[in-house]
Amino acid sequence: MAEPSAGGLKLPQVDLLRALQNPTVSGTLIVDLIPLYMVLAHGWQAAPLVLLYWIENLVIGVFTLARMIGSGFGKGPFGFAVLLMGPFFTFHYGMFCAVHGTFVWLLVGMSLEAGAVAPPPTAALDVIGMVEQAFEFEPGLQSVVLIGIVWRAVVFVWHFILRGDWRNTDPMQEMSAPYGRIVVLHIGIFAGFFALLALGQPLWGVLGLIVARSLWGIVVSAREAEPPKRIPAQVPTRQ
Repeated sequence: MAEPSAGGLKLPQVDLLRALQNPTVSGTLIVDLIPLYMVLAHGWQAAPLVLLYWIENLVIGVFTLARMIGSGFGKGPFGFAVLLMGPFFTFHYGMFCAVHGTFVWLLVGMSLEAGAVAPPPTAALDVIGMVEQAFEFEPGLQSVVLIGIVWRAVVFVWHFILRGDWRNTDPMQEMSAPYGRIVVLHIGIFAGFFALLALGQPLWGVLGLIVARSLWGIVVSAREAEPPKRIPAQVPTRQ
């Protein structure tokens, strides 16, 4: 069956009910729906959600770097390339997130109601400063981000290390993996955020943003939960 693509990223056609039977997918869905509780119980609006999804990019980057290093083992001389690719990825992906974060903070300022306390000024491209300001702006973000980090660590150990996914990938493949899905996802999040601002951030719209993000998480985690396909060895043919 052909797979649809979005922004250069191939996405599988997922049977939602079947996918949710996988503990990785169902666990990811639970983590992705934690913001739903924060909206209903703690009054989160769109700004904390966008900040949360931006910080998730940073977490993905850290685990991508870990996967690059892990996949380099056992690859011979090619594996040592990660010593050069790791710093390059850290700089390039860090700049990508920094520019993205600058726009996020502009959106956060636009989303505040009249009379609300504006977020503190953010130094351009200061990723660490942006994260610290996000936690000051919405302290509940720290707990939600920590839960996400713990879950990603569990999946990393479960799949990448114990299942042996590191054997069937390489640093170059891992380095390029996060960009496509992040670009597609956050174009949708930005579009949804602007729509929420135009509508006055209604509760149903904020909840819809979470649901859309969670459905995307099911698709991506269903793909990642599949064991990597081993490439069969080429058998030379006689001429």
